[in-house]
Amino acid sequence: MKKLVYQTLCIPLLLGSLFFSRAAAEDLSRVLVIHSYHKGFIWTDGVDAAIRDEFSRGQDVQVMSEFLDTKRRPLEVMAPIFHRFLEEKYSHDPPDAIIVSDNNALIFMQSVHRDLFGNVPLFFCGINNFHPQMLEKLGPRVTGVVEKTDPAGTIRLILHLQPDLERLIVVTGMSATAREIKKETEPILSGFQQEVIWKDRLSSRELFPFLETLGRKDAVLLIAFNQDSDGTFYSYQMGARLISSRSRAPVYGLWDHYLNTGVVGGNMVNARDQGRTVARQCLDLLNTGRISAIHEQSPNTILVDYQALRHHGFKSSDLPAQAVVINQPPSFYQSHKLLIWSACVFILVLILLVVTLAGNIVRRRESEQKYRNLFELSMDAIFLINMDLEILDCNPAALTLFCIDTKEDFLLLNPADISPEFQPDGKPSFEKAVKLVNMVMESKARYFEWRHCKSTGQEFDASVLLSRMNIGGKNFVQATVRDISDQKRAQEMLIQSEKMMSVGGLAAGMAHEINNPLAGMLQSATVLTNRLTRPDMPVNIEAALESGTTMEAIAAFMARRQVPKILEAIKTSGARIAAIVENMLSFARKGDSSFSTHNPVELMENVLTLAATDFDLKKHYDFKNITIQKEYGRDLPQILCEAGKIQQVLLNILKNGAQAMFEQAGKNPPEFVIRICHEPAAQMLRIEIQDNGPGMDKETAKRIFEPFFTTKPIGLGTGLGLSISYFIITENHGGTLAVYSQPGKGANFVIRLPLETSFHDQTPA
Repeated sequence: MKKLVYQTLCIPLLLGSLFFSRAAAEDLSRVLVIHSYHKGFIWTDGVDAAIRDEFSRGQDVQVMSEFLDTKRRPLEVMAPIFHRFLEEKYSHDPPDAIIVSDNNALIFMQSVHRDLFGNVPLFFCGINNFHPQMLEKLGPRVTGVVEKTDPAGTIRLILHLQPDLERLIVVTGMSATAREIKKETEPILSGFQQEVIWKDRLSSRELFPFLETLGRKDAVLLIAFNQDSDGTFYSYQMGARLISSRSRAPVYGLWDHYLNTGVVGGNMVNARDQGRTVARQCLDLLNTGRISAIHEQSPNTILVDYQALRHHGFKSSDLPAQAVVINQPPSFYQSHKLLIWSACVFILVLILLVVTLAGNIVRRRESEQKYRNLFELSMDAIFLINMDLEILDCNPAALTLFCIDTKEDFLLLNPADISPEFQPDGKPSFEKAVKLVNMVMESKARYFEWRHCKSTGQEFDASVLLSRMNIGGKNFVQATVRDISDQKRAQEMLIQSEKMMSVGGLAAGMAHEINNPLAGMLQSATVLTNRLTRPDMPVNIEAALESGTTMEAIAAFMARRQVPKILEAIKTSGARIAAIVENMLSFARKGDSSFSTHNPVELMENVLTLAATDFDLKKHYDFKNITIQKEYGRDLPQILCEAGKIQQVLLNILKNGAQAMFEQAGKNPPEFVIRICHEPAAQMLRIEIQDNGPGMDKETAKRIFEPFFTTKPIGLGTGLGLSISYFIITENHGGTLAVYSQPGKGANFVIRLPLETSFHDQTPA
């Protein structure tokens, strides 16, 4: 059953394959090639191979080669046999085109072409002594390639290789072909400048000894030596080989079948050129339907045998450019082509690999260089940390920030060494740093504030960004540190400003509420003083007499009970309260319309004069005992300001400095250093008032401008003087007021005022 199924399936497949193969065969063009000679004859094999090679490059063509074999049997004998053979084989299935090679095949077709093949196109090649009458019996669709030797071209090659030639020996045999070519050659050599010696109709016994006498300046032109005068027959190759082996001079020939026999070469008729040219003509017909013209110029080629060339001492470079060299030993490249190409491919792969690696290295180095530039040129301090909290690298900004001289010294530290023992939240710096580094290694980057410490011991606030980096397959932590001390101070000043702005409204309200009862109290104190201590007033005398006493008795009683002193104290306290109220009102006011240009030196000199005559200073301190050093810049610009307010600020700072210096009397002679200079880049005027008093700590300096903050004993200070001064400078004039101080090193108040301001345009509060 299985066998039956298998046969059932295979039969349709077999029939289909036969059908398609038949259809494919019908699509092929069929060309019949008839050779004059037998298969194995070197000329015939060359023509047949060239025809097949040329057809293999064109369209699909089926080539059918048949051989007349007239080298071994006469044409008269072979013609009727071959006629019957072709009739039996091709009469019912004629080819699309016919090619005949050499004269005998063409002569044969003259008698059978129309009878056997009708109007099938005919092409010929290898035809010697061609004349148009050969084609009269073949019909109009005939063309081909003529075979014609070129003695002149070969002679030109001889002279090219042997410019010092003295004798040319021309060898011919007894064949008809030799006689025909001799007729063609004689006119060419008639005007030859060198000596020409003809050697024809000789026996080999006569020719060979002569050839052995030739020298380097001789040359032999072999036309044909198929038969000598003794009747001995030679093949083309045998005759050429005998002559080349006996001749001491180079031998040249007219056909390519003389090659490989010791003949140097010549402009030769060659089988492959004949077969290739006629095949192209046939393809042109099959493709276009047109018959091309006859090639009456034989397609000869300068062919040279490399071995014979070298045997006679010639070089390949001596040859004409169009010469084709055969039997040339393969070059090193040809002998080792596979190895060379394999090596080239291997080297190319290596080069590509090297280029790729080099590109990667260059890109990596560029990337590293970019990172290194960012790392080195960053204004922020950057350093690398490993899991053990060891610092592995740092940039110059880190050395600057932490006041460390060399990178080597910095790399000996760990994060705890550049931090105080405890952070502001009370936690140990080292434990907190370990925890943060572990968190970054395990998850993601961290951004936080940190208290750092310089090598000088100075602590500062910093923002820190910790991020994980992979370098060489290992994880590290990159720490980016930025000093935010100025930022923190700015935030604190902003908070302080907001505090003072909120207190401003309260101060104004309190001042208005206090002023009314204060005015009544001061007025009453003045009235009491007048009525009790003025014996010269008639009203007082009259009232005393009506009461049964005298003003003198009342004055004595008042003096004994110190009532006038008490009244004066009431008036003094009231005046002090009035001054406080005025300061509070000044604190609440923001604008003023009395802005004008002033000379800063004149303002300062007026303040110094005022300070020297001030009652409080004169009462408690002797301002004239304070040394004042003045460092005024040259050509100082005028400033736009409210002179009274600026003088109030300067006087307030001088009062505070004088009090602080006299409190530590005996340590250092009190001294003020007053500097005034111009800052052109910022368009600001800078005023510095520096004392050599006790100074203040960091916390005091931070709060010095807060409202109601004072370091004076109770009753001696209100805590509003510097707050009001701060507002006058910053709010009313758009400047800055800062203090720089350390305990035991005095204090330096720095005022910076803009040369031009728009603050005076604001409406007063």
